[in-house]
Amino acid sequence: MNALNRHDQALSAFDTALHYDPQMAQAWNNKGLILNQKKRYSDALVAFDRALQLNPQLATSLSGKGTALQDMGRQRDALAAFEKACQLSPTLVHAWSGRGLALYEMGRLRDANSMFDTALSLDNRYALAYFGKGQVLYAERRLKNALSMFDQAIQFNPEYVEAWTRRGNVVDELGDYMYALQCYEQALHLNAHYAQAWSGKAGVLRQLGRHYEALKAYDFAIDIDPKFSLAWNGKGNALYSLNSYADALKAYERALQLNPRLTTAWHNKALVLIRLHRYADALQAAEEAIRQRSDDPDHAQRKAEALKGLKRKQEARIAEAQAARLRGA
Repeated sequence: MNALNRHDQALSAFDTALHYDPQMAQAWNNKGLILNQKKRYSDALVAFDRALQLNPQLATSLSGKGTALQDMGRQRDALAAFEKACQLSPTLVHAWSGRGLALYEMGRLRDANSMFDTALSLDNRYALAYFGKGQVLYAERRLKNALSMFDQAIQFNPEYVEAWTRRGNVVDELGDYMYALQCYEQALHLNAHYAQAWSGKAGVLRQLGRHYEALKAYDFAIDIDPKFSLAWNGKGNALYSLNSYADALKAYERALQLNPRLTTAWHNKALVLIRLHRYADALQAAEEAIRQRSDDPDHAQRKAEALKGLKRKQEARIAEAQAARLRGA
């Protein structure tokens, strides 16, 4: 029986139990847990809130509520739920780990790491906490340490798709493209509908010069998650490498519609507009990239190239000098 059928049967069983006795707090809690697994987060919140109305001391419902809020992007509300769960049940590992993840998403890396350490002090085989520590280390650019944490997560949960994908991200950045490809393929073997793994695989294929395969993998990622801005940006990169500049521009523009703060897409848009000899538009894109991140020399270089195309030679020299300064030349 596959997981979907098991979840549906479990949900039906809890609904039947609640039909006969709607005052069963634990049944509402268990229904919420199943709804979380089915990604029906709003419905899960209703179930957890009902459980907590019946039993305000039910820490597992607070922790489950935190998970639902987290997946809905409501990190502060999730953190509050996890904190209360930890107060009610100081040994509830899931709540400590969830608290760490909420803090990580809020950019509070040191606090997040402390929560993951607490979770691991309670259960040193808890894969989610190792993954969380890996996320913190990855954000701090401590790649080899992050890799060790993702390896631990996989050791204790070999079917941890997100950990396989993150392992691929790290070894990709460390330059081991073939091993990264193996990691992404293992993630996709476990879950063929995980868009991040398709996008990661596509990025490695592009690094290996396999641009048509990369384009196909990006399309898989976008089919699964049409709002995946990084995959649209990556698709633009693959198209750019294939000299399909007009189509690349469309991909970058879609990425920026989805996420106007995706600085790399502004840079890439400037680059492809220069290829298309649309220098005024390229200058605007380069300046937006600089506005978002002024310490990147490539952004200043794109500005210089656009200015050259506009025959604004003195301004171009100033931009080139700024690029050189940022490179430390």
